Amino acid sequence: MRIGRILLFLAAVACSLSVVNYARAAEYPTRPIRWIIGYPPGGASDYLVRAVSAELEKELKGTVVIENKPGASGIIAAAAVHQAQPDGYTLLLESDGYFNNVALGGKFNFDPLDFDYLTRLALIPNVVVVPPSSPIKTIADLIAAAKKDPGKLQFASGGVGTGTHIATEMFMERTGTKMMHIPYKGTQAPLLDLAAGRISVMFAGASPALPMIKSGQLRPVAVTSAEPIEALPNVPPISATVPGFDQQTWYVAMAPKGLDPAVKARLVNAMHHALATATVKNGIAKFAFTAAPTSPEEFEKFLKSTLDNTRAIAKTANISLH
Repeated sequence: MRIGRILLFLAAVACSLSVVNYARAAEYPTRPIRWIIGYPPGGASDYLVRAVSAELEKELKGTVVIENKPGASGIIAAAAVHQAQPDGYTLLLESDGYFNNVALGGKFNFDPLDFDYLTRLALIPNVVVVPPSSPIKTIADLIAAAKKDPGKLQFASGGVGTGTHIATEMFMERTGTKMMHIPYKGTQAPLLDLAAGRISVMFAGASPALPMIKSGQLRPVAVTSAEPIEALPNVPPISATVPGFDQQTWYVAMAPKGLDPAVKARLVNAMHHALATATVKNGIAKFAFTAAPTSPEEFEKFLKSTLDNTRAIAKTANISLH
């Protein structure tokens, strides 16, 4: 009887706590939410967050304040969020570039995976671009040129371990080709050198490459997504020549570990609603994004698979951040 009373008491306490938590979630948010992103203002990721945030504010009936903390491939922003309270008032945006650092053995002074994952937000492909004067007009041309003189063609990237680097290494692995890697710090400088003909090719981020493609400074050869994209409808995917090839940059919304489940569910639902609106979908499509929401569980499976794949590519290509 005594054990039974104890169990009933514990059940009542648990039920009371659950009611309190859901009551708090229903009231949430009662103050502005900070959404920290590890990239500078004005870029594609900044636009993505602001587009989603505008709809998020309507759904949550609250205020979302965007805070840019650029540097170290998103690590500075992640460190700030990692030490924040898990109360739903501090969020984080990261891209695959941050997780490439994890896969390649980058150094962190905190556990880089110790977060609550809310949802993947969007995908954006790379675009294979060449100088306008280049004889390379198709992916078949690129493969043939790289195989004719292994290591002669130079490919640019935004840096060792960045998405532009990993995408090209994946391509070389899949096609049995070899090109010389010329890493830069950032995206703009290699695009300018490419336009001037000082570099042979780049698997560039779609957003920064689009203006130079439209102005005729660069020629697009293919996109790295499995299907053509709205921003470049006449540019074929690599998969038309290399079946199954699909590599895209992705962005995920995160929070400090330990978020209340009811608040987490409210945030996930609100973000999914925002991504489903025509305003967000059409707005981000202009920057070559595709909305790609997931549940937290789906994202964790996706992340594990992605980390495993990146580690395998790094091992084959002998890529290291050390």
